[in-house]
Amino acid sequence: MEAILLGSGRHLKGATPGSLRKELKKGPLWVDIHENETGSLHEFGITNALFRTVKSSELPIYYEFNKTIALFLLRLKFAGDIQKERVYIFARHGLLLTINCKKQLEAFSQLGRGQASVEAALCYLLLSSSEDNERLMEELEINVESMQDKLIRRHEMQADKVLFAKRMILSVNKVLWHEREIMFYLRNCTSLEFGQTERAQLDEAHNSLLYCVDLNSTFREILTDSLDVYHTIVSNKINNAIKRLTIVTVVLAIIATVTSIPNTIATILGIPYLPIEAKTKIMQIYGMDIYPWDLILVLLLLGSAIPSYMLYWWWEKVRRESEHPPAH
Repeated sequence: MEAILLGSGRHLKGATPGSLRKELKKGPLWVDIHENETGSLHEFGITNALFRTVKSSELPIYYEFNKTIALFLLRLKFAGDIQKERVYIFARHGLLLTINCKKQLEAFSQLGRGQASVEAALCYLLLSSSEDNERLMEELEINVESMQDKLIRRHEMQADKVLFAKRMILSVNKVLWHEREIMFYLRNCTSLEFGQTERAQLDEAHNSLLYCVDLNSTFREILTDSLDVYHTIVSNKINNAIKRLTIVTVVLAIIATVTSIPNTIATILGIPYLPIEAKTKIMQIYGMDIYPWDLILVLLLLGSAIPSYMLYWWWEKVRRESEHPPAH
């Protein structure tokens, strides 16, 4: 348990609740305790019911009871995933009590601020939280740019990671919006007396949160657009592969058609008792006599020449369309 006498800036380490209550009579005090020391909250007038109210929330919350303000904040860090550290703040006239804010307390004591108030120390905490959020945005930006590069330039499949990042950004957005509401409630609270300087710092923290919210929305849009571009690139590759396979199929069909002509002739010539000089007509169509060789030539024409011409016509059409694509 550590504390700072805000009136003098004196740093008290290893203090006890009893000694701090005596110091509280001398002037405003900032006390920070560890989460496993919450049993001593009642020593400073913080009821267990008030602590349970803020502790039960999963998102940042503002609560005011009996001239005491209770805040629950989340300190966000990025390490492959969003890590959340719970921070509790209780403030009333003359006392600022925090849980898990030891580093901020030590940093505030090193500033050497004399005659500081509870309101000033609270604004320092909120600005420190805003700086943490901005650092988080910088780390998220690097992560989003890396995903965008892998998707668009290197065409590496990152769909699962993109969806995970979008869910992560959405969870951050919820936290930021709730903290923004806290700034609004603090500006209108009556339990603390914020001066002009402190109100300007609240506005600064509020604007920083809005900036982070806008960045968060931009990151989600970038990931969505990058995923759409990746799907378009993959679709174009599949279409090009299908076109190449179609061309190969056409070439093989032409080869099969051409090679089928000798096979057909060989088959015909291999028929036993083939009437080479047959004079016997097979059928009559519209008064025309059809002889064996007439029928053979017609079948060869229908089975070879016409398909070859159709394939050639289709090939030329594809070539012309590829050289002169239609304008959209």
